[in-house]
Amino acid sequence: MNEWKEIATQSDINVLMTVYGGFHDSCIFSVNYFSGSFTDDDGVMRNGTEQEKILYLSLNSQSAKETLELRFSGVRAFGIVGWQEGCFCDISSCYLKLDKEKGLVIWADSEEFSPEASVNPMNPECSYIIASNLEWALR
Repeated sequence: MNEWKEIATQSDINVLMTVYGGFHDSCIFSVNYFSGSFTDDDGVMRNGTEQEKILYLSLNSQSAKETLELRFSGVRAFGIVGWQEGCFCDISSCYLKLDKEKGLVIWADSEEFSPEASVNPMNPECSYIIASNLEWALR
């Protein structure tokens, strides 16, 4: 099994984009989110830490034989677009940026994504994830 590789620099992003063909002709096939929150035996709500908020995103590609798994930790926000009439599930390009000033990594399944724009949950334009950290591996 391949080891996790961290996205910490633009060079790391460039490597991932090269390895996975810029996400062209890929699709999300699995999402798994862990909030780190729970209630203890006394019924007290525990919120978990920032790093316990983890989202796993698995993607397949028409050109890559291996599955790409992205592991986001310190998840701040995410939105996953489900079925939409007249739309394909394929990803043509992606948005992947580091915001060093805010200490965030931002991924979206469209290079047109703008983290500054308000996201309408009733009419999302693309799937996106905003988190503190991102790691990836091929499986």
